[in-house]
Amino acid sequence: MRNPHHQGAVAMARRVPIHVQDPPVRTRAEAIIAGQSTETAAMQARLDSLRHVPNGDPDGFPALHGTRNPQQSDSWMRERMNCRCAS
Repeated sequence: MRNPHHQGAVAMARRVPIHVQDPPVRTRAEAIIAGQSTETAAMQARLDSLRHVPNGDPDGFPALHGTRNPQQSDSWMRERMNCRCAS
């Protein structure tokens, strides 16, 4: 997803006040922090809503309308890899 990209932009922009005195650059950094933080929160909310599956299938995503095959499910992959990871 794009969240790491947006989080990286915020992390870099937060360093601007420490290292840069130029007012336009500082203003732009503040705008990046505000905008990218909003984008990150919106994307995370969307991902969370897609993970909520009314039929209780933790491997399903409603937006995919049943297009995932068994090999794309997390439980199938854990079983094949003999993973003891938390679900």
